[in-house]
Amino acid sequence: MCEKSGQSRQAIRWQEAGDRAVSGLARRIGSFVVSTPKPALHIRGYRSVEFREIADLFHAAVHAVNTDLYSREQQLAWSSTPPNYLDWRAKLKACRPFVAVRGRVIVGFVQMGSDGYIDCLYVHPDHQRQGIATALVQHAIAANEGRIDVLLVHASLMAKPLFEKLGFEDIRKNSIELRGQILTNYTMVRRVVF
Repeated sequence: MCEKSGQSRQAIRWQEAGDRAVSGLARRIGSFVVSTPKPALHIRGYRSVEFREIADLFHAAVHAVNTDLYSREQQLAWSSTPPNYLDWRAKLKACRPFVAVRGRVIVGFVQMGSDGYIDCLYVHPDHQRQGIATALVQHAIAANEGRIDVLLVHASLMAKPLFEKLGFEDIRKNSIELRGQILTNYTMVRRVVF
């Protein structure tokens, strides 16, 4: 018996197995799959009260990167634990990113300057591979229509395939020293045609 709940270990295992079986977005009922529809994706401007949520999203995305690409030490150099919320508040106030929202949750963000430099593009690990990063980049480009000719990004090893898919060319491999760690990224460019 478990001391706190009074349930047997077997009963707890069955309950946990049942919880796992019904979690997620789809449940199997007979031969039908019933899916809970995801809320629509909405992209809008950043609101100053969202700096903590964005800092936490950035931190989660960096620390979910496969350690074959960046070691734990490199991830900590890239995004300290805990995030520095005051730095994030100041950075976001200066650059005013676009955020992708599903329901009431920020699932991604992009910071692109009026010069076409993409400083940040991150999607929460639970929402990756759903087209959110692509939608964010396309939205940022459309918002700057007629003002930019070329997009520039320093893409991480993880983001490089996405930017290649979006038509960016790899022009240089970089080794960046950050808090005592060497991180690799790629300078990538793309001409913008409106």
